[in-house]
Amino acid sequence: MGMSWLLATHFGFFEPLEPIGGIPQTAVSLTARLNFRGNIPAMVMNYNTKIFLSVVSDLRKKFDKTKEIASCKKRTDDEADQEALDRLVDIIRNEEQEYDDKEKKAIREGKEFYEKCKGSPGMKNIKSPDSKVEMKIVHVGDDSLITASATTVMHASVEYLAACVYFFESRERQIKASQRRITEHHVKHVNEHTLYYITSRELGFFLNQRDWRSKVTWLKEGDGKVFIDISDTKDVMEEYPVKDGNVLASGHTFWFFEPLEPIGGIPQTAVSLTARLNFRGNIPAMVMNYNTKIFLSVVSDLRKKFDKTKEIASCKKRTDDEADQEALDRLVDIIRNEEQE
Repeated sequence: MGMSWLLATHFGFFEPLEPIGGIPQTAVSLTARLNFRGNIPAMVMNYNTKIFLSVVSDLRKKFDKTKEIASCKKRTDDEADQEALDRLVDIIRNEEQEYDDKEKKAIREGKEFYEKCKGSPGMKNIKSPDSKVEMKIVHVGDDSLITASATTVMHASVEYLAACVYFFESRERQIKASQRRITEHHVKHVNEHTLYYITSRELGFFLNQRDWRSKVTWLKEGDGKVFIDISDTKDVMEEYPVKDGNVLASGHTFWFFEPLEPIGGIPQTAVSLTARLNFRGNIPAMVMNYNTKIFLSVVSDLRKKFDKTKEIASCKKRTDDEADQEALDRLVDIIRNEEQE
């Protein structure tokens, strides 16, 4: 049986790229012209060409550092987030802010909304996915309008917690957006204490997506309390119009952070989130309750992030043990040294 020669021309191109976390990066290309000679079916040609080109895949796998690069990128993102968060905490804690009349009005109306909801007899407890977060809800008028609240105590300072809520651009928040059914979001800053937050959310159950256009303002009072008001706005409607097929929803959300006495040096903050949500349209109560729990879950996520229950329990035990030892030592001293009648 005769043998035919394979005529081939191939060219490899290696181009250096910017390294990632000290790991070299190279763009690699292999270009080839193959002539197998003879009348060979296309299927056979394709099969053998894939084998020929697989040398590139083998080489890539040999030096694959995808996990290391992902870890490096996450570390870099985390460091950038932490730097931005620390800066925001410092602003809230130490830098005095000046507010215009609209911003002052937003905070004032937010406080009034919070007080009204707090004293509402119609608010009913619902089963919370987090035993340390109390959730309440009430339907107002038609089923598409709902008022809800979530309250808890968190183990971090008011400034740090408020900064976490206000930091809408964090990578962590972007990653978790899908869990809260957020499909698109934009942030537009006005100043250090006010921004616009534009979102689209899925409600599930084959319902159209809902769009929100919100103005967000934080304020810290002299007694250490911090408030964040999130209200509807028309200011950005031209720049961010409602997407085709989506429905413009309405909402008013108010965060209240109140400092408590620390325990063993661990900060304690009472946190309340109160919200009135109008999803618009004829929406079953079951769907409303489901989406409201998802909305309120941000409180649980924040609490878990700073949970120091074990450290506090250890501190309390240590304090109790010290008090017991002090009382015991006093009793020993009485028995040893003090004459009794």
